[in-house]
Amino acid sequence: MGPNQLRTIHKWNSASPLYSRGISQGGGYFLTLKNSSGHTKGIAIDPGYDFFDIFRDIGLGIADIDAIIITHDHDDHTESVEGILSLLAKYNDYNEQHKTKVLDIFGSAGTLLKFHGLLSATDLFGNREINFKLLIPGSEITEIEGQSLLEKHGFTISVKPAFHTECWTSQESAVGLVLHTTFPDPKNSDNLKIGITGDTHYKIGLGREYKDCGVLLLNIGSVEKEEGKYLTQHLGMLGCINLLKEARLGKPLLAILTEFGEEFSGKREIISRILENWAQPMSGGKKSELRVIPADVHLEVRLSDLNIRETDTNVFFPYNMIEIDESDPEVLRYKFSG
Repeated sequence: MGPNQLRTIHKWNSASPLYSRGISQGGGYFLTLKNSSGHTKGIAIDPGYDFFDIFRDIGLGIADIDAIIITHDHDDHTESVEGILSLLAKYNDYNEQHKTKVLDIFGSAGTLLKFHGLLSATDLFGNREINFKLLIPGSEITEIEGQSLLEKHGFTISVKPAFHTECWTSQESAVGLVLHTTFPDPKNSDNLKIGITGDTHYKIGLGREYKDCGVLLLNIGSVEKEEGKYLTQHLGMLGCINLLKEARLGKPLLAILTEFGEEFSGKREIISRILENWAQPMSGGKKSELRVIPADVHLEVRLSDLNIRETDTNVFFPYNMIEIDESDPEVLRYKFSG
């Protein structure tokens, strides 16, 4: 992966990867950004089931991860964290440069409680291996341990509310995120902002927290069992539609639909098209300005122009020229439709 790219290392939500007989995979997201010195930094976001296995399969390793962001403490968002930290320790033990690699971890209150015993890890020489920053809704994260995040990693964080109960707090202490980058948004004015809802149910006005985003990752979770009734822990279809209507506000938006329950197998492309059509403004407008793309382990977005990599050719094309091939319900393929 080059700089300023987003990869969804993700398929199903919750415990699906543990119990499925298929090739189900959990995962998370991996983001690469250039910092102010021109160095590419790697950010793992919500690394859940199989994250590192998929990560390694695409030719990446522990040396490529510089920061981890965790929206809440559930296993499908954190299962690979302990493995990553174990690899970090071994990397530092055998690092021929004798320079300690330090990971910056940004996490919710439940994340802090869950991994409290690991966050004070040191290398063989007593040097800290982890910096931790607590994510609290409403806060702006611009530094860690006195270092500017823009200079160090090429982003800052606006922490947004998420209405989803964490295991370790028994409260709705999960968070959403807006990542502020340093390069222009190719579709809107100002620099690109990337929104990540995390797991949350819908509340009126939640979408407005993401109104300045050019890319928005939505966790759908499941589908409503009763028509017109919101889910209590996830967005569902109704929550996604309303959030998109609020977030878009007439501007171009690439929405990436993630965290599907495995009951969506074979239906992810259809669900995404339904959401895209229902989230269009009543007055019409350019439909191509809003795209809803379902995520899978093959999805890669080049953030500098918001082009998506075609699965078969590895060539990047504009997101409004990409169609989804779901002929194999387990594996989505992204194809040029021009």
